[in-house]
Amino acid sequence: MNRFYAAALAALVALGTLASAEEPPPIRQFDQQTLVLLGRYIYRDDQFAWKASDILMAKLPVDEAKKERLNGLWITHLSKGPSVVRFLRDGDSGPEAAYDVTFDGDGPGVLSVPQVRTLSEPELAQYRARKLALSNIPRPCSRRYNTVAMEDVDGNWLVWALAATTTAGEMMYGGHYRFTISKDGNSIIQRDALSRSCMVIPPPDPSLGQAVGAFVSQLVSNIPVETTLWLSLQHKTTIYVGTGENETWAVSNGTMTRVDSK
Repeated sequence: MNRFYAAALAALVALGTLASAEEPPPIRQFDQQTLVLLGRYIYRDDQFAWKASDILMAKLPVDEAKKERLNGLWITHLSKGPSVVRFLRDGDSGPEAAYDVTFDGDGPGVLSVPQVRTLSEPELAQYRARKLALSNIPRPCSRRYNTVAMEDVDGNWLVWALAATTTAGEMMYGGHYRFTISKDGNSIIQRDALSRSCMVIPPPDPSLGQAVGAFVSQLVSNIPVETTLWLSLQHKTTIYVGTGENETWAVSNGTMTRVDSK
């Protein structure tokens, strides 16, 4: 029996976690094509980051990581050619490069120790921007957040703080934030809450039949935000998003389409 993996119950539970009933300010709006590209970028960056983390942890015992003074943060350099996830440590004069994991396209990552540990100014700016975002989450929906950063069209930074879960199959739909941060990484220009609640969609229950998608309601924008596209790719599922009266979108396979009668 096929079914929509409805998130309505999860939404009702999540409403109780809201810290404030105040109306949040409007979020920064992007057009559909840009949102699709942003969602794909988040997915690609996030995939490289967790693969690189697995590679590093397989080679570096916990005790050794402590001796190395790894600070749990990283920066990324994504390109059409080799992409690099650079893990950082606390040096005597500030953050510095500890390990690199280099990916040639979508091939397996290769761990290496950088010959030059000093970070460039753009790398320092990305580090500061990621750290600033993590320290400015007003209503966290998880004890653990990951970050994705990319340069904005005007030279500033876009940084996403993504609520994380360790429960297999669980979808953290709510709790994600998008930050627009200055080029030097020192100041927040705008902070956008990409949901109104800490909506958590539990793993599908096989006893109820095959899940064909999830349905959620979105109040922050009249078009699905980029984290919805990221989650659809991550969980390999279709997410149906109601964004207004009689407006429904299907987010699947790295794209989004209106599916109501318009």
